[in-house]
Amino acid sequence: MNCFVDGYDRPCMRESEHVDPVSPGKIRDDEVLCRAGYTMHIKGGNPVVSLIRADELARGELSVWRLTPPFEAADVDNIVNILRERSPSVRQPQELLRVFGLSAEKLRDLVEDCPICVVDDTDCGPAWDRHPKHCTLGGCKSLAFHELNNADGESPLFYAMRRALLEEFRRNQIWAAAAT
Repeated sequence: MNCFVDGYDRPCMRESEHVDPVSPGKIRDDEVLCRAGYTMHIKGGNPVVSLIRADELARGELSVWRLTPPFEAADVDNIVNILRERSPSVRQPQELLRVFGLSAEKLRDLVEDCPICVVDDTDCGPAWDRHPKHCTLGGCKSLAFHELNNADGESPLFYAMRRALLEEFRRNQIWAAAAT
C-alpha cells in the first residue's frame, strides 16, 4: 500500500522520518508486533475495544512490542516479562492475561483506505526508560487521526481502523496466562 502523502511509498513518510537512537532500526514487514491484554482490557474473558485505546491510536502512540524472526519461545517469554514489568498503571499494576501478535505487513495493510504506520518509537512513556523492542502504531499523517477522534465522537474511518485492529489482534493470540 502506498502512503497517502504525495511522493512516498512504503515505508510511509511517518515511518521514514522517525529516527530513534535506541531503536534497532525501521520495522521490517516480517516482524511480529505484540499488543498486551491486561485485566482492564478483558471483559467476560474476551478482549474488548479498549485493547485498542482510541486516544493512544489517535495520537499515534498505541504501544506494540517487536518480535524479530526467527524467534523462539524464549523470545516470546522475554516480551511477556517486559509487558508484566511495564504495566499501563504504575501505581496499581495490571495483571497480564494475554499477548496478541500480528506481522507489521498485515498491520500496515489492514484497512484499504486507511494506512497505519509502524514507527520505531522506543519512548515507553514518562514512567519508563526507552526500550529497543518498543514501537507504536498510528495513522498516516495525512489522515490526521487526532482530528478523527474528538468530542463529537469517532469518525467512521477511525472506528473502522480501531475495529479492524481489535479483530485481527483478537484472532492472533500468541500467549495466555496460565489459569489459576
